[in-house]
Amino acid sequence: MPPPNFATIPESGIIPAALFNAQGLTVVPSDRHDGRLHSWNVAYQMTLPGAFTGEVAYVGNRGEDILATVDLNAGYILGADRAGQPLFAEFGRTASTNSITPVTSSYQSMQVKVDRRMRGGLLVTNSYTLGRAYSYSNGDGGPTIRTPADFERSWNRTTFDSTHSFTSSFVYLLPMGADGRWLREGAAGKVLGDWQVTGLFSAISGTPIEFTASTAGLRAPGNDQTPNATGKPEVLGGIGSGARWFDTSVFSAAAPGTWGNIKRRGLLTGPAYVNLDASLVKIIRFGSRRAEVRADFFNALNTPHYANPNGTFGDGNFGRITEILPLTERVIRFGGRFLF
Repeated sequence: MPPPNFATIPESGIIPAALFNAQGLTVVPSDRHDGRLHSWNVAYQMTLPGAFTGEVAYVGNRGEDILATVDLNAGYILGADRAGQPLFAEFGRTASTNSITPVTSSYQSMQVKVDRRMRGGLLVTNSYTLGRAYSYSNGDGGPTIRTPADFERSWNRTTFDSTHSFTSSFVYLLPMGADGRWLREGAAGKVLGDWQVTGLFSAISGTPIEFTASTAGLRAPGNDQTPNATGKPEVLGGIGSGARWFDTSVFSAAAPGTWGNIKRRGLLTGPAYVNLDASLVKIIRFGSRRAEVRADFFNALNTPHYANPNGTFGDGNFGRITEILPLTERVIRFGGRFLF
């Protein structure tokens, strides 16, 4: 960790205003409250044929007093440049003055679950979620309010919001060995019995693409800008070799001193992905004790999980997918444990 960088204070004890006005600050209001999360749900459960059970639920929550930061010295008048910064007009201050401010979040979802009770060594769980998450910020500690001049423009889908999410998991104990239907005894039963296979399949829809543009024409320091779009662009689905994920021809620069007509997030979503994790477990029994030797396969099929396309208008890669999500390649892990 680098040593602290202390300010040089003149012998007079008075720090020149020019130096102070160029130094960024973060202030915390004395009346700040701790954040709160209100959650609610309503569920209906039912018994289905074939050892299945079902559940349909509405799940929601609302966050209040979530900590975010807003620049009190951002330009609050579009097109006014520094003259639109309130602390510049009053004191000649040019640096940011971030203040902790409370914001809200909202999550609404329908959740459906169908389970198969353990029968014949097979247990299955399926779930589907249709949901939306909105917030002024993602709670990542950064300069979260991107448009201080128009607070409501920062109310967007969260960067992690996926509208559709389906998962299916299973546990299957092969019907051989001491607890199986066949080969309960003998050498063959010990070798071929007590094998367990598990799997988790996921299909997740894409997350919102973040659209930004140069702030030069906005002329309101401390605010983010977006481009204009004439309607919703067509999703082309191109990946690699310079192909574009969406039609970029519908985008254009906003007029000087005006916002773009789209919000930062919510116009389009990026690519969905599928994933399969699997495990193969051999159970070795020692009387009442047992050991497990296992192999785990994360992203067993090594399907690519593509990152969102570039959403910066004017960038040479605008509309293109140039990378995959980190830490999503196939990983194989071997292990063992002894239970007693």
